[in-house]
Parts: sequence; structure tokens; C-alpha cells
Amino acid sequence: MINPSFIAIPITSACNYRCKFCEVSGVSDMLKKCNRQYQKNSMSFESIQKFKPMIKTAQVVNLGGRTGPGEPLLAKNFEDIVREIRNINSNVVIDLTTNGSLLTKERSEFLVSMSPVAVTFSIHASTPESYSDIMATSEKAFHRVVENIINFCQAAQGKQVQVSFNFGFGKKNYQDIEDIISFARNLGVHFVTVFPYYKSPNKFMEDVSLYDNIELANETLRKAYHLAAKIGQRLNPPEPSFLKDKEELSKKELDYSGGCQEPFTSFLLKGDMYNSGKAGFCVCNRIMLAHVDIDDFTSDDLYWAWHHPIVNMLRLPNPKDLPPICKFCKDPETPSLRSLDHEEYKKRRDKACKETLSMFQSEELRSSPSRAICLLEENIFSVDYQFSEV
Repeated sequence: MINPSFIAIPITSACNYRCKFCEVSGVSDMLKKCNRQYQKNSMSFESIQKFKPMIKTAQVVNLGGRTGPGEPLLAKNFEDIVREIRNINSNVVIDLTTNGSLLTKERSEFLVSMSPVAVTFSIHASTPESYSDIMATSEKAFHRVVENIINFCQAAQGKQVQVSFNFGFGKKNYQDIEDIISFARNLGVHFVTVFPYYKSPNKFMEDVSLYDNIELANETLRKAYHLAAKIGQRLNPPEPSFLKDKEELSKKELDYSGGCQEPFTSFLLKGDMYNSGKAGFCVCNRIMLAHVDIDDFTSDDLYWAWHHPIVNMLRLPNPKDLPPICKFCKDPETPSLRSLDHEEYKKRRDKACKETLSMFQSEELRSSPSRAICLLEENIFSVDYQFSEV
């Protein structure tokens, strides 16, 4: 039996920030207006233990940041969960993304003692002023976060600890990119992930993305990679992913030969923002496949999902007859469409999700052994669709 080497479990959907680029800022407001609840804030310790068979053979367990909007350090049972994962597997890398505001000296020492660990700091500004504006918090918070990051990096020296930065840039903060790269180099940060923001339902939707100013976005990337090469700071991706306009994209031919790599190695449990007490299982970033009742699922349910026919199809699709969601994902227009015409992007994405899921709606394929995991019929990410039911 092939088990996932990467498991992503969002241990909380709660966050102490309301960053203006984050979808939570817009989506949570819309949910409140429609009297909808957000996902249950924390996974229980007992739910984490149900992942024990998978954790035993995993190489990496992610506790948040890749799978949802929550701040892992805000989880009430954070330290107990980390200790339990380390007890289950002494070699697994415990991975998380944090804004760093709650990473006290004591917590830094605790995390380092639980190594091997990998910590990504989501830091999107280099001055108190821009930090306060973008992260929707005080300028004083910026100084605290910088101090916390420095303390953690110092504690991590010589240990089995990987440190990285996440820097998404848009109209509000593209000028900060070189300072962030220099800061990372001074601290010995392993790599900085650099990417332009897409538009999303956030508080300043028209300001967040540089997709309507491709020349400025690409010039920002050029400056970043030039400086990184000069000072010896590793960036991710290794080469800049320059934005392309619609004319360039229309000339690009599909070169997809089949086989998305992510599902081969990853089991991702994502927060379902529309159903309190539920999460969702997915294997790619375009589609959530099933609801998961996080208090009721069993280990058998997890393996049912991991080996489900739809997952196997997405692992190795036939390149001559791609599933609809793969065609959508690999369409050269899709990346720019997400920002340049977000409504059309959602329409095409949701249609592709529905068509893909429709192939697996027989009774025996719809529910796991305990019925705690249920295959969806259509995409649940579409805010417009969900709100139309209210």
C-alpha cells in the first residue's frame, strides 16, 4: 500500500490577523452578512490521532498555512499536537506557516526542540508603515514580529530546522521585495518564496494584484532575482515566473503529458468555510473532492479517500482524454484569467469541478465506511453559488 509522504492538516481556521490580501478578509465578512458559520476553529487532539497510521510513514506533516487561512500557533492544543506527532514519528518533518506574531522565545525553543521542523514566515512588508497597512495591524506589531523571527533564526542555528519566508507582492508592497530578500540573507533563511498576488475576494481587491500592470510585476521580479543572485539568497521558484499577457498566452501550446505530481505524495485536509464542523479532502488546488466530518472520521475513512477512484484518476490522467479539471488547470489562459476576469475564472472552474465529480456519483463511491467522508457533487469554493442558497 502506498501511503502519502506529505500530510496537510489545518489544525485551526482561526487567525489573529485580517491581512488585506487574504481571502478571509472578504469571505468572512460575506459569511457573516449571510448568517453562515465559519469552519470549526480547532481540530481536536483525538482527530489528530486518527491520522496516526499515515503519520507513521509520512515524511512531512503540515499543520497549517498550505491548506487554509488559520494561524497554527493560535490553536489551543498546538503544543500537545506537535508532541503527539513527534511521538508517533521521530523523523517526520513538522511543517507550518505562521505570521510570527505569537512565536515567543519560549515557543521558539519548544519548536526547535521538536526538530526536524520547517517554519515559513508569512511576512509581506519591510517597514512598520507598509506592514500595518497590508496586515491590518499596528506598527508596533511589526517590530514584535521582526524580533520573534530573529530570535527563532538564532535558536535554529545548527539544528534540523528549515526557515523560509513567504512574500506575495502587489500594488501595496512591491517596493519592499528587495529589503525582504536582504533581511532573509542576513538571517540565514534557506529560501524566500516570491510570487505576485492574484485577485481574490479581499478588502482591496482592485489594489492587491499587479496582473493589470504586467510590466511593473515583471520588473519587480527582475529586481528581486538580480539582488538574490548578487547576495547569494535562494529564491523559490529558482527562476522568475514572469507574467504573460493574453496575447502571449494565446500562442502557448498545451504541453501537459499527464500525471499531476501532487496527488502522488500528498493528503490534504482543507478547511471548508461553509460548513461548521467539517473539513474537505482534496489532492489538487483547484478542487475539493469530499466533505470530512472531522469529529467522526476514522483511519479507515482516510484510506478510503486516499485510494478512491477519483484520486487515482487525478494522479495519472490519460493525456489523450484529460479530466475536465485537468484541462482547466493546464489551460494556458487560466493563470491570467484568475485575476483579469475573476468571474469567468470561477464559472469555468466550477463547471470543470462539477463535470469531474459527476463521473463518480454511484452509491458505492459516494460515502466512506463510516459515512463521515462524502464525495461532493460540485465545487464548494464558489462564494456566489453558496450564497445563492440563503
